[in-house]
Amino acid sequence: MSTQLNALFGELDRHCKAGVADSEKITKTADKILKLSPNDPDALHCKFVALISDENYAAALDTLSVIKKSNKSLANELVFENAYLLYQLHRLKEALDLIEGGFKALVDVEDNEAVLGAKKKQLKLLQVQILYRMEKYDECLVIYERLLDETKKDDSFYTELVVNYNAVKAAAYAVSTSQLEVKSFDDSIDTYEMAYNLACVNIASGRLPEAIKLLEKARKKCRDALVEEEYAEEEIEQELAVIVVQLGYVFQLQGRESEALELYQGVLKSRVGDIIISAVASNNINSLKKEKDLFDSAKRHKVASATPGLETKLTKLQQKIIAMNGAILLLYMKQ
Repeated sequence: MSTQLNALFGELDRHCKAGVADSEKITKTADKILKLSPNDPDALHCKFVALISDENYAAALDTLSVIKKSNKSLANELVFENAYLLYQLHRLKEALDLIEGGFKALVDVEDNEAVLGAKKKQLKLLQVQILYRMEKYDECLVIYERLLDETKKDDSFYTELVVNYNAVKAAAYAVSTSQLEVKSFDDSIDTYEMAYNLACVNIASGRLPEAIKLLEKARKKCRDALVEEEYAEEEIEQELAVIVVQLGYVFQLQGRESEALELYQGVLKSRVGDIIISAVASNNINSLKKEKDLFDSAKRHKVASATPGLETKLTKLQQKIIAMNGAILLLYMKQ
């Protein structure tokens, strides 16, 4: 058995060195090892990482359960991964509770200040993603403000933080019924993500002409950046879809209905948008069509409301608007 195990570990080592491309082979080889040596920590750890790489989150969580029973010290090092799996499986409250406990555990077990700081930042970034998914935007803003205050402007991470901060600010403005008190950070960051997020802030604040300028800027910068990185045209169109649909929404708010309709239909016909973009574009077309083309509107409403996975991706506000438009559609159809 020892010779067989050594050979399998050699095979596992080769697959691990090959990286993510060999994740399926890593899992299969680790399983062979675990049949001969149940609870082997190295095999379990490799299998766990490979399953996450394959986005097989439920199986990864099952593997982590085995690790917790057989190797508590290894399990204690995987708090971030554990919380990440719960987040991906939409078990958000469990993930949040685990992270809050993880902050306390880190202080108790980690002596190296630099390592402690890096691990705490990693947990904070996941925590803010979870809070964003839970639509707790005020708490997100507080965390981002602290991270930005702690990060130097010449740190490459600072740009990402400012971009994300503005995305949360836009979401918070969209649902807030009162004036928000938010900080201003460096809005001069010249990326298409930043231009898009600032456009969303302007839309939520009713500054539509400025929003259009920013969306057009985002559209151009996005295409230019991805062409330079040699992305395929379909990949570029996929990235542009969210910008195009948002631009259509601003045109719709301005009463430029034919222009809005053209943009929405272009995205749907190209089939490049993800399920959220397709749902929003379909819903917005229906709101423009009103009582016209009711049969087609019914099909679009199904896309906007019944596509598997939408319930965990759309915000509560988006779900509410789609449900209201669905009710209006039923009235038009006399149902």
